[in-house]
Amino acid sequence: MNGYFQLMITDAGTGVRVFAATDGGRSVLTTDVREYLDKRGITYDLVVLDRAVNAADGEVAIFNNTPAMAERESYRLDVSDDGMKATGFFYPPSDGVKGEYMTAQEVKNDLTFQKITYGVQDAEIEAYFKERRYCTEITLALGKPVREGSDAQVEYLFNTDRRAKPQMRDDGTVDFFNLDLISHCQQGDELARLTPEDPGEDGWTVYDKPVQPQKVKHLDLKGNKNCVISEDKLTLSAGVSGHVALNGYEVCVSNVYQVENVDVSTGNIDYDGSVVVNGNVESGFMVKAIGDIEVKGAVGGAVLRAKGNVVLTRGINGMTKGEIHAGGNVVAKFIEAAFVKAGGSVSAESIMRSKVQAGTEIFVDGRKGFIAGGHVAARERITAKTLGSEMGANTLIEVGADPSLKENVKKMKAQVDDAEKKKEAIVMPLANFVRILKSGGTLKPDQLKYMQQLNMQNKILDTLIEKNTAAIEAAQVQMQEGKNAEVIVNETAFPGTTIGIGDLTREIKTAVKFSRFKIDEGEIRIAAI
Repeated sequence: MNGYFQLMITDAGTGVRVFAATDGGRSVLTTDVREYLDKRGITYDLVVLDRAVNAADGEVAIFNNTPAMAERESYRLDVSDDGMKATGFFYPPSDGVKGEYMTAQEVKNDLTFQKITYGVQDAEIEAYFKERRYCTEITLALGKPVREGSDAQVEYLFNTDRRAKPQMRDDGTVDFFNLDLISHCQQGDELARLTPEDPGEDGWTVYDKPVQPQKVKHLDLKGNKNCVISEDKLTLSAGVSGHVALNGYEVCVSNVYQVENVDVSTGNIDYDGSVVVNGNVESGFMVKAIGDIEVKGAVGGAVLRAKGNVVLTRGINGMTKGEIHAGGNVVAKFIEAAFVKAGGSVSAESIMRSKVQAGTEIFVDGRKGFIAGGHVAARERITAKTLGSEMGANTLIEVGADPSLKENVKKMKAQVDDAEKKKEAIVMPLANFVRILKSGGTLKPDQLKYMQQLNMQNKILDTLIEKNTAAIEAAQVQMQEGKNAEVIVNETAFPGTTIGIGDLTREIKTAVKFSRFKIDEGEIRIAAI
């Protein structure tokens, strides 16, 4: 049982009796008694009061010479910050002059007056008045805690990993073509399952006010025309046999179109599925596919565009005109004088004089395993045997932010600069019109129309500046997040190579071997692997 105190009113003055706690209960604190007395305007000798609290022997300790007015049994009402719990801390009536006792109904009425109407603990209140426990926290009302929900989730039942890497053969060559990049499916195969969001349940404070759970994320299963979504919208299946890939949040099932060569006999190919070219893709032609593209022969100055993966058995010599655009991974024997952009990874035995961008990583290995000349960029990691060449080929290797992020930032900054220059040209004529109107003058119809046009143009420019500035700031945050990216050289990085990580760069001036480049303490450092 907690210790407690009682106000004592005698002919000699006003005092207090303090009773000790029993069975491990909470002892009375001097601050408890002082709070009670201060609230009622009763003066006291702090030394006497503190001595009585420390003794807690139940003896009367007089702390002033003036008899106070009688005090009824009372309580202190406390409500938690979140409004979920109301408690009462009860004090006994004064002794010596008749003090009155409270009733359970009086407490309930008081709670109603305080607008505490939800979760009133009638049984707890009644129990207190049957067996009083002074200076003890009594639960008077309890709110209903909010039940937080959960976001919707989609489980994909096929391989969505965009980081596939080629395997090393026993003879030291790299198997770039048995990567299991293509996920096969049969008609009727279940490909995705949706667990709907749980919105949670409202809570209620003791003041009978609702507390809403945090908003949760809603998701829907999404598939292309070759997918079938169940009536309850919870499962997605393949509508045809073929291949399945994930494009953003959309499940794409496609069948395969096969052709011997892409040349004058076929023209360009634009197919709503996957394409397999058993021979070559000649320069000047284009192959577009909703799924994957696989070319078993050579690729010249052609353009390949796939929402899935691009696999080249022999590689590409783009002659500065060839391009590869893949939503997934790109795998090629070699990449020379070409532009390559992959949403996932890029794997090759060599990259020469090319511009290559990967959404995840670039892996160059095998007998050659070199990157020489050009600009090669990936968001997370670039791994190669050799960077640059003994001849000092200018080679730029960048990791960190999305490879296209810096280019977008440059474009947006240029737009902001242009918009600000245009605003400068608008300020003067607008100011002249405003000055005329403020001085009581009037504008001719053509002047008024011109002023309205300037105002509209000014608003458009302000919107453009605000939008681009916010996008630039967000992009800069992303570039900062990319500082954990790295470049790994399994053999040699030659002079003429520049390493960029995030917004930092480092030029290789002397050959570096068997090293890892990472940001440490604000600069690009080299560590052994």
